Amino acid sequence: MRPFRDRDFIETYEGMFFCVIGNVHPTDRVISYLKYIPSDLGLWGRSRKYDRILKSYTTISVKEVLNFLKKNFPQYVGELNAMGLEMITVPVKNIKTHFKPEIRLKELYGESIERLDALERKTIELVNLLSKASVIPIECFGVTGSILLKIHNPSFSDVDLTVYGRVNASKIKNTLIKLKEDGSIQWLKGLEFDNWAYNKAKQYRLNLKDAWEICRRVWNRGFYEGVEFSIHPVKSENDASERYGDVIYRPLSGLAKIKAIIIDVEDSYFMPASYKVSDVEFLRGIPVEDLTEIVTYEGFYAGILNEGEAVEAVGKLESVLDRRIGKKYHRLVVGSFEAECSDYIKPIEG
Repeated sequence: MRPFRDRDFIETYEGMFFCVIGNVHPTDRVISYLKYIPSDLGLWGRSRKYDRILKSYTTISVKEVLNFLKKNFPQYVGELNAMGLEMITVPVKNIKTHFKPEIRLKELYGESIERLDALERKTIELVNLLSKASVIPIECFGVTGSILLKIHNPSFSDVDLTVYGRVNASKIKNTLIKLKEDGSIQWLKGLEFDNWAYNKAKQYRLNLKDAWEICRRVWNRGFYEGVEFSIHPVKSENDASERYGDVIYRPLSGLAKIKAIIIDVEDSYFMPASYKVSDVEFLRGIPVEDLTEIVTYEGFYAGILNEGEAVEAVGKLESVLDRRIGKKYHRLVVGSFEAECSDYIKPIEG
């Protein structure tokens, strides 16, 4: 049985659905966020109805859900000592079902087309298109979100895909860019795009110019025959050997603001997204000599920057100790509860 991966889902005995965050977890708990809860008034589900409690994919929304759990289900909030923070975590003993995106996609392929609903058929068609264009085997894809849980509503749900393996991240990005260019896949244009960028500017507290430029670079979303979709690279077990506790993170006081040059984007497609940086200049906060990485838990900033590009970032400064090799350094974290969406990473003129 494989371990928990980013964008798997887990169901508790109360019937709540949590989405897994990242691939590194304590042995007895799973780091995640609560997304769907049972509700008679919910719009998701069939015989049992569910409502979406997570209103947006921001740290502010995750913090609101964390506070809901602390009040109503405190067993799903715990201290992550290795990471120096309090977070939503599901004890393994409380897990009723572990949902795996690649298994659900395999189930869809195993069904006769007549037994699939319209959204499930579109999922198969989209994966076929992406697999053929990218030469990534279908076995490397999965379907997450409401389709994974079989609570999707074909009238409004979208398709959320996963693609497994570090080597496939840049492949799928380049494929989506080409498919948008040749019209096989569409994305927002004109006023619709401008409205989307405006909403992102409000959501992430960015000025409109910066939000527009970041939105222009978002590559992992699109429309396929009128259905909105997203795709998310996820590391497989062969891509990383880190176990919880191998690396110790400790927050330092306050937020810092820096300028830097991106030197490595290989791990920027995953959750958390990591950009290696050099030539760091502190504009605010206590300077450190060995800041070598900007990490973001906000998917909005994942996979959008290029090697050699100058960036400005605001985030939480952390010290890092990699116990496997005895290395110490610092990193800047975008997407912390402390920042309350006042943090960011954006390209600037060099």
